Amino acid sequence: MVAPVSTAAVTSWPHEGILPIELWDVVVDGTTLFARRDEPTFYASLATAVHALHRGAAVRASGVRLPASPWMVVSMVGGALDEARARDAFDAARIPLDVVSDDPFFAASHALEALGEDGSLRADAVVIDVGQTAIKASGPGGRIRRQRLVESRFSTSRETESEQARDRGVFADEIAAVLADACPSLAPSFLLLGVPCEVERRSSGVTLGPSTYPTAGSGTELVDAVLRGAGCKATPAALVNDAVLAAWAMARRSPCRAPFQLVLTLGLGVGAALIDRDVADRLSSSA
Repeated sequence: MVAPVSTAAVTSWPHEGILPIELWDVVVDGTTLFARRDEPTFYASLATAVHALHRGAAVRASGVRLPASPWMVVSMVGGALDEARARDAFDAARIPLDVVSDDPFFAASHALEALGEDGSLRADAVVIDVGQTAIKASGPGGRIRRQRLVESRFSTSRETESEQARDRGVFADEIAAVLADACPSLAPSFLLLGVPCEVERRSSGVTLGPSTYPTAGSGTELVDAVLRGAGCKATPAALVNDAVLAAWAMARRSPCRAPFQLVLTLGLGVGAALIDRDVADRLSSSA
């Protein structure tokens, strides 16, 4: 396993060979995928966006065109996934599918198994997948799932600093409670935390982008608050985008050998990441 790159007290999880893709706000017929999430034709729109991504024709709401993605097979996972509709729409669009799973614990459970297979982490590690509607964890305490306590919304500039700090404190407390339940008898040896936003490593630490949680800002400070709240402030931890977490687990757990595999995560929105199998396998075998 490639060692995580240290950024102060927290690390960003390495994912060479896995490219995060901001697909959630790609526009299909004038409307973003996020806005179409509750439509009966959502999966047909998603298939259209996936084809556009392959051609290099996918355009985000901001007007930014995404680079062409050479995917050869697609996997879809997530607790909000409608398997029947997804298969029907993607079969109709002639998009080859590998794994299709509505298990909300797919990313957390398979990532934990992958960590165990690496042999560098003890069995008392915990993986937490912070989805847009619920927080899921897998660890020695089993599978833990909690619905989020606060309303789904993007933070705005109209919030005062004290309001932002309050929301962040509630957010950290939610994750800390799940972490404590996932490893009830002792402090975990390691925490891998997947979050539904961009994760960027900077010289000052790990920085998180916005989401419907109050994620924007210092990831290092957020994780420190989580660990303190769970009573395990000395536990090493790493942050990763939640779609990258699912793809990282898929790259190590799926028997699929396609050179390029697109992984979609379906929750409140759509997460996406591309596995470059040659790079991912080479790094895994050299660990």
